[in-house]
Amino acid sequence: MSMILRIYKFSDASLETVKNNDKILSCLSFIESEDDGMQVFKMMKDGLTNIPENIPEEFKLQYRKSVDEAELKVRFAKDLKKRELKLVEEIRNRSISLEKNWHGIAFLLTGEAYDEISLLGKSVFGETAVGDDLGYGPAKLLTRERIMEIRKDLSEITEDDFISRYDSELMNTLQIYPGGWELNENREILLESFRQFVSFFSDAAAGGYNLIYTMT
Repeated sequence: MSMILRIYKFSDASLETVKNNDKILSCLSFIESEDDGMQVFKMMKDGLTNIPENIPEEFKLQYRKSVDEAELKVRFAKDLKKRELKLVEEIRNRSISLEKNWHGIAFLLTGEAYDEISLLGKSVFGETAVGDDLGYGPAKLLTRERIMEIRKDLSEITEDDFISRYDSELMNTLQIYPGGWELNENREILLESFRQFVSFFSDAAAGGYNLIYTMT
């Protein structure tokens, strides 16, 4: 199963709401779009057993009892509204997916395979656990105060600095996920993902947002 990192911007107010209702994080982590939702409905309708493990258990139990896709969609939407659907949609619109590039970005920023201690490491991995296990551990929070600390360090790393640290042999030896770093296209993909990450992080700092990281 792929390990995909997505980062969400939260205002102080919406962050407090999530802290009081961590099911919102579950909704964010397993259904990113209407297409994803319909895939879940189809899986349930067809009676498949390989439903993603991070779907809240009450959803599994409820929907396995029904084979009517239209009814499933209506009931599912109602459940999401109970978990503040409007907030979920707003948060999705303020998010970025680093796809499988998160580990390569973290390594080129810190020089370590897993550095969750330094400020630059926290910029990719987050800092404080929030809520339940989403499949690869709980979501991680990075507060706006910490983001302001990190912004300066991150802004000092140019694209040339970043990509000059690219060492495909070392990255493969250290098993930097997902591997295959000897392929030239992966170097360019990683650089473009870094550009998007820095822009997103800078916008979060400028907007006074907190960040929440989910790995699914």
